[in-house]
Formats: sequence, structure tokens, C-alpha cells
Amino acid sequence: MSTNTTLPAGYAEDSWWYYAPNKVLPMIYGVLFLVSGSWHLYQNIKFKTWGATALFPIAALVFATGFIIREIGAFHYTDLPYYMASTIALLTAPPLYEAANCFILGRLLFYVPYEMPLQPWRLMGMFGTLEVVTEAININGAAKATAAYGDPGDQVAGRILLDVSLTIQIVTMICFILFALRFEYNCRSAGVFPDKLRRSLRVLYLSCTLIACRTIYRAVEWFEIRHIDPSDPSSFPTVMKQEAYFWVFEATAMLLNTFLLNVFHPTRLLPRSIRIFIAPDGVTEMEGKGMLKKDSRPTWLKWCDPFDLRSIFAPRDLRINLWEEQEVVNRQGGDDRVGNELGEIPWGSSGSSRKDDHDPAGYNNLTDAV
Repeated sequence: MSTNTTLPAGYAEDSWWYYAPNKVLPMIYGVLFLVSGSWHLYQNIKFKTWGATALFPIAALVFATGFIIREIGAFHYTDLPYYMASTIALLTAPPLYEAANCFILGRLLFYVPYEMPLQPWRLMGMFGTLEVVTEAININGAAKATAAYGDPGDQVAGRILLDVSLTIQIVTMICFILFALRFEYNCRSAGVFPDKLRRSLRVLYLSCTLIACRTIYRAVEWFEIRHIDPSDPSSFPTVMKQEAYFWVFEATAMLLNTFLLNVFHPTRLLPRSIRIFIAPDGVTEMEGKGMLKKDSRPTWLKWCDPFDLRSIFAPRDLRINLWEEQEVVNRQGGDDRVGNELGEIPWGSSGSSRKDDHDPAGYNNLTDAV
């Protein structure tokens, strides 16, 4: 062990964090995450958005728990259990926000069903499955990598698992943003992009950016950790030596994210029922029986492409209709083109340039009613 005269600046001997953790900030951030989580819980109850945002209060609670444990660990930084528990909690929470964002995008797809790049249930199922796998790898990897007295092989395996988990998170985030951008492109091309949808997508993009900043920071940290020599403090990378990196790119980025989702709740402006959607005029809100869940594809195709990714590139007139027996529930202004457009664009189609020459069941009655 190095003597005190040769220790690098900022190094705390026998500390599992390398440095002596700040003794004030963890409590402040823990309380703020508790406030945000309570606010999210209140918003879920008030707006009845459990299906899309139920994970928000859970993620905030996990973060608060991680910071409270870190606060205790700041006074006992030589005790491994505090380091392990806080690290696992802080690595577990961000993927929950990612999963919640996937559910929010699914909710937005329900609002403009005829412009969706992928059926909402399949999109949520695909990204939800990836997030579950990521979370399992994340927790297992964090537990193994932080077990200093465990088998060295397990520690290496833990670091590899964390590398895999963080890589999956980055790839998933990129794919998710591409899906959202494709959805926005479809809506803009068709001229159906109301303000409430635009605002919700902007909040979603900003949230993804904050989460991505945090994930990149963690990826750099864990990719660098494999090159260190625990007996040589000078071998530690700068990102691990300076606690400021953690507070800026992890704590503050995620705190901004959770309060962003509080202040600009992405589903607050949308109808509470997923059966209510915007008509092709971009103004009138309609209500249908709901989205058809029957998959008419051949069995072999269901097995090969369970999430129907092929439909992203397939012509929309080959897809099944999504809604039945619609009726007007909220109409603003006196625009008469809704009747014509509803007769021209089936709910299984997308975009003003992709029109069909048939009228799906229920449209004649709907047009007459309008």
C-alpha cells in the first residue's frame, strides 16, 4: 500500500469510491428524488396515466434509495456493503426511465394510430423485453463487479455484463429515437401533428437525451475500469478519480430528467382513454372500439418476426385495419374535411399519399354522422 506522502490528490485510502464521497449532496439529491417521485405518484392518480407512467415514481424511489445509501456510505466509505448497495441502486434506476419512455411513445401511437410505424403493443413489447433483459444483466453485472472479495473471475464477468448492459441501453435508445422520429415524420407528412403531440414528443426527445448522456458516462467509466490496478491509485481513470463527473453526468442529468417529466408531463394533454384518437383533419377527436389484436399473419411469420418489424417497411395497404365503429367525441371548429378524409384513409394506412379506394366497415355511417 502506498504511503500517505505518495497518495494522489483526492485519493482516500481504503475508500471503495477512490475518493471520500461528498457528505451533503447525496441527502439533497435523495430528498429531491423523493419529492419528484411523490409528484409522479400524484400525477398518475390525478391524470390516470398508470399504463404509461407507472414506472416514474418507482424509478425516482430507486434513485432516492441509492442516494440515501450513498449518504450513509460517505461516512463509512471503507465498508463494502454501502458501496455495493448504492452502486446497484443507481445503476438500476435509469433503465426504468427508458422503459417508461417506451410506454409513453406507445401511448402517443394510440393517439394517431394510422401514422404509427409499428403497432403500439408490439413496440412496447419489443422495447419492454429489451429493458427487462437489460435490467437483469445490469443488476447481475453490478453485483458481481462490486463484490471485491469475490472470485476474480466473477468480477471480470460482472464488468463484461455491465459493458453489455450499457451497450444494449445505448443501442436501444438509438432505435427508440429512430422509431419516434419515423412516427413524427409520418404525422408531419400527413399534416396531422397537433400541438399536444408535438409537445409530448419534444419532452420525450429531451428525456432521451438526458438519459443518453448518463448512459455514455457510465459506459466510459465501466469500459475504463478494466485497465486499473487496485493497488496503484494512479492507474485509475480521471472519470473515476473526480466525483464531479458523477454529480454532473449521473445525478444532475437524471434529476433534470425526472423533474422534466414532472413539469411537462408527456401524457397530461392526451385523452385518458387509448380508444380516443385524432382524426386525419388534425382537430377532431374520435372514439373507436379499440385496436384489433388479432394477428392475421401466417404462423411461420409470427415466429420469425414476433414484433412485426417487417411492417415498418411494408406498404400500409397490406396491413389490417386498426379501429372499428368510430364516433366523434370532441370536435373543435367547423372543418368539414374530416368526413372526406375518414372515407379516404383507412386506419391501417398511413400518410396522405397512401390512400385506398375502399371504405372500411363503419366509415359510411361515420361520414354521414359527421
